[in-house]
Amino acid sequence: EQEISSSLAVYIQSNRSLSFDEFKSSRTNLPYQSYHIPNFGFNPNGAWLFGTIQNKSSNTEWVMSVAFSQLDQVDLYLLKNNELVYQKSGGRSQSKHYYRTPTFKLPLQSEGNYDVYMFVKSERIPLVVPIHLQAEQAFQGSVLLDYLIWGAFYGALFLVGLYCIAVLVDKKELSALVLFGLVGLVFLWQMVWSGHSQL
Repeated sequence: EQEISSSLAVYIQSNRSLSFDEFKSSRTNLPYQSYHIPNFGFNPNGAWLFGTIQNKSSNTEWVMSVAFSQLDQVDLYLLKNNELVYQKSGGRSQSKHYYRTPTFKLPLQSEGNYDVYMFVKSERIPLVVPIHLQAEQAFQGSVLLDYLIWGAFYGALFLVGLYCIAVLVDKKELSALVLFGLVGLVFLWQMVWSGHSQL
């Protein structure tokens, strides 16, 4: 797994939003910023990211993911020899989600150089864009581990909720009702913040 956010050039849009064709044609004349931590701050106009990746292995099935579930829009464009070979959109504005964070399965040929263009936008929260690139098999393993951890977390909340109900019925303790409400709030908050509510 490789974290590639720090190797991408970042253009923060200050005025109007550029389309892909506009950014592609003018990117050499735009001012870029570099970030060691992929937090670009508040910017409702969004940001463009650009970089080049190379597949030096024999594996051709790769996955690029943005490990943050609260981005409204994530558009990925992959070019080889200046030709568009892959395009897909993700983020909260999309209706179909197979993973809790924006995820893109990329067909990367061996020893091929690819230009990566990514547009990210979030209207209410900072632009946090940690981008990971890994082989699909390794990605599926990490997804399974992620499901197990979240399953254990939600399972623990469920057991605490059942305990609160049992105490409330048996002992008529008002504090059990308060605790049950807190557990419910934690459950709803985590469902939204983790991205599970989008699945």
